[in-house]
Formats: sequence, structure tokens, C-alpha cells
Amino acid sequence: MQEKVKFVEVGNDQESPKRPWKILVVDEDPDVHSVAKMVLTHVSFDGRALELMSAFNAIEAKQLVAFHSNVAVIFLDATIESENAAIELIRFVRDDLKNSAVRIIYRAMQQGMLPESQMVSEYNINDYKTSATLSSQMLFTSVITALRGFRDMYATHATKNALELVAFVLQKLIHCQSLDSLLHESINQLGVLLYMERSTYYTPLNGLAVVPVDDVMKIAASVGDYEGSDGKTIGETLKPSQLQHFTNAYEHKTHYISQSFICLIVDPNKFPPCAIVAQPHRELEEWEKSVITIFAANLSALYRALLSKSS
Repeated sequence: MQEKVKFVEVGNDQESPKRPWKILVVDEDPDVHSVAKMVLTHVSFDGRALELMSAFNAIEAKQLVAFHSNVAVIFLDATIESENAAIELIRFVRDDLKNSAVRIIYRAMQQGMLPESQMVSEYNINDYKTSATLSSQMLFTSVITALRGFRDMYATHATKNALELVAFVLQKLIHCQSLDSLLHESINQLGVLLYMERSTYYTPLNGLAVVPVDDVMKIAASVGDYEGSDGKTIGETLKPSQLQHFTNAYEHKTHYISQSFICLIVDPNKFPPCAIVAQPHRELEEWEKSVITIFAANLSALYRALLSKSS
């Protein structure tokens, strides 16, 4: 995987179109937060900007990391309130929240603190810094290295969890007894997949099931903002830009998955095939797109089975 670290020009929205990496700085010293903001504000990693969050005590840090379950890096001062408070925060993250993905950079400011070997082995931190002076280069290098580790671990764990979720939603679809019920329920279950991340506020999915009727693509099921579109043609329902994506995907019998529009071709070997159309509510990671493609392949298999049963 090719990765890029770059500095983003202020006001250039096209440089960081994806959701930012969340970095939590935990330190009592306001100067540390100022340095972090100065060094990291205009940095991007792997095409994503960095979003800095600040906590000045352990209580604030616990609240932030509990609410933002996808925090990528915690830059933790060992003397926040007390060394014990920092240790308790680490235990809270690893043991209470069961969050093994977030990278914790532990900064020991002085001699006499717990040694690096003990911190790494007993408290599951990912980096240990002993410098009392917070240099720009040290902060930059530490955070980018941590992000690289988080990206790889998070994708692995998230893909595993998502595939388990795919198996779960497919069990829901297996019980559908008709083609209409399968298509309708597939929209709902695609919505479940799009809500894979706990930090994403759930919004009902806007979705359509599209079927060929006398050589015209019509709506067989509709959910969310599309509700009430049943029986209409696809041209009457979609916006022009969406209709273009749908037409291209349908004609080439390939899925189209982006941050604003999804078109899944159901049973592409059948002509004409059906399709599931949806509007995601957030940017999708590449691994999420792969999981949705797996969902579509299994949906096609279920559709073919029901089609054979009904014929």
C-alpha cells in the first residue's frame, strides 16, 4: 500500500476529502497543545488530514476516548495530574473500553518514572518517549509512525468484525421467502453494514431496490427519503448525477461504491439484472467497500436461489 505524508495548504478542500485521523493530546501544559497544533494542523497522512483533540486531565481524556471510539493516537503525558492517573487512563482504554487499536505514545518527562520495559510489557503502550523537551520533529515522527501502525491494525480488526457482521446480516436474508422481501430486506441490511463504526451516528439508510419491468427499470422497494417511490422508474427517482452512475454501473454490470452513492448489481449474470441503490452517510474506507462487495456477491447467490425456487 502506497502511503503519503504531506502538508496541506490552508483552504484547499480537495487535499483531504476523507475523514481525518483523530489525535488526542493529553497534557496539563497548554504549551504542549499549542506545539501539537502548530506541528500537526496542516499535516495529512495517507490522504487524510489530522484532527487534534485536547484533554487537560484524565477525566477529560476518558470522556473523549470513550465517545470517539476511532481515536487513532493518544499522546499522553506521564505526569498528567499524577503518574497513577496516566496509568489508570491506559487501563481504562485497554481494559474497560477493550480498545487495542489506538496507538498510545507515553511521554515520561523525568527520571524515576516507570521504565520503558515495564510500560510496554505491562500496560500495552506503543511508544515511550523520555525527552523532557517536546521537539517538533519528535512529535511529528512519533505521530506518523503511530498512525501507520493504527491504520494497519484497524483495517485488519475492522475487516474481521465486518465479515462477521456480513455473516449475521446474511442470516437475516436467508429467511426471506420471496424475491420482493429479499430485495426490501437487503436495503435494511446494507444499512446495518454502513453503520459498522460505533462512532458514526446512525441515520436511516436512503435506499432503493430496482427491478426490470418490460425493459424499464422500476422501483420495487424504497426506504428512507426514497420511501413512496415504489412503481416509479429509476429516471423519475434519481438525481441526474446519480442516474449517470447507475446507468454506467448497470450497463457494465459492475458495482459502483462511493461516499455519496452506491449501486450494487444483483445477479449480474442474469439479464437484465436487478440492483440495490443507496446513499451512504459518510466516507467509506477501501476495506469497507470490499466488504460491501462481498455482501453483494452473497446477495446475488440468495437471489438466484429464490429465483430458481419460484420458477
